Amino acid sequence: MNNGNSSLFVFRTILKIKTMKTIAKITLMFALVAFANSLFAIRFSNLRVDLLPMSSESAVLKISTYGNSNFRITVVDKKDRIVFSNENAEPMDNYTVKYDYSNLKDGSYKIAVVNGDLTTERSFRKVDGSIKVGKEKMMLKPYFGYENGIVKCTYLNFSEEFVTLNLLKKNQLLYTKDLGKNFSVSEALSLSQLDKGSYTAVLSAGGKEYSFQIDKKE
Repeated sequence: MNNGNSSLFVFRTILKIKTMKTIAKITLMFALVAFANSLFAIRFSNLRVDLLPMSSESAVLKISTYGNSNFRITVVDKKDRIVFSNENAEPMDNYTVKYDYSNLKDGSYKIAVVNGDLTTERSFRKVDGSIKVGKEKMMLKPYFGYENGIVKCTYLNFSEEFVTLNLLKKNQLLYTKDLGKNFSVSEALSLSQLDKGSYTAVLSAGGKEYSFQIDKKE
């Protein structure tokens, strides 16, 4: 290899290393910022849902948040059909109500309380007039971003469910990656080799899907 080719090879190698380091720095910075924002959101929007069985086919539903906020309550059956829905008219930090489930058939149900990007769920099962309440499950929507041809995503996996990131164009799968079950998930994906157009990034976690629309102009 002559001196000219050798110098060009070294230059390209250095450029490639710098590019990789830049992407790594962007990814790390994005992950740290998004993670801090997520913790801030949980600190001030934390939801807790308790369903305490009583007699006569009823239970006490207790909802608490860190500060006054609006939230929506939904109860669905195993086919995700809504059997009860309510939204508080004014912001509040504590909500307690007697929930009459006598009109529900025996079977499995799920109660979900949504406050902004945060959702807390509890499953329960009705058998012969009584209910058995499952564990609480909290989910925070992932944070997506797109800048300089790079799609970035962070997600706090509270339930430690299996997470997958997909990239699609017109419902055609272009890329998929399994991200495991870690609590803190962060991923960056370069679209530099793709044509201009509309793309969709989809993060799947435990039966939930969150999508992010991307308009690639360069």
